[in-house]
Amino acid sequence: MPFHVEDLTINDGNLPADGSAKAFDVKTGCNWAKIRSIKIVQLIAGAMNITFEIWEKDSSGYNPVQRSDFYKRILRRNINQGAEEGAEYLEIINPELLFHDRDLSGELHCRLVNNAGGTASDFALVVKCAEVGEEL
Repeated sequence: MPFHVEDLTINDGNLPADGSAKAFDVKTGCNWAKIRSIKIVQLIAGAMNITFEIWEKDSSGYNPVQRSDFYKRILRRNINQGAEEGAEYLEIINPELLFHDRDLSGELHCRLVNNAGGTASDFALVVKCAEVGEEL
C-alpha cells in the first residue's frame, strides 16, 4: 500500500542561510522503495535557495564532497525561489525514482543545504512512495 514519510522540522530550529547543511534520515520501514513525489516547505517566509539530496547510504556512510561517493546520490535538486513564490517546492517524479537503502536501516537518507541568498529557516519534507512491487 502506498505511503508517505515526513519530517516536519528537519533541523529543530533555523538552519542558517550560509551554506549550512543538515543530513537526516526519515524512517520508511522498507529497504526498496519507489519515490513518487517530494514536497519541501520553508517554514519561515522569505527567499528559498536550497540544495536537496537523497542518498543510498551504505554501512560506511557517504561524503557529499567526495566524487567517489557520488554513485550513492540518486537525487539532487537546486531550488531557488523568491519570497513571492512562497518558498514551497513540489516535484512529481514520473516515472518513479527507485531507492535502495544500502545499509538496510529502512530509512530515506536525505541532505539539505541552505545556501547563501536564502532565508534562515527550518524546513518540512513530505515524500510519497511505495514499496517496490506495489501499485502507486
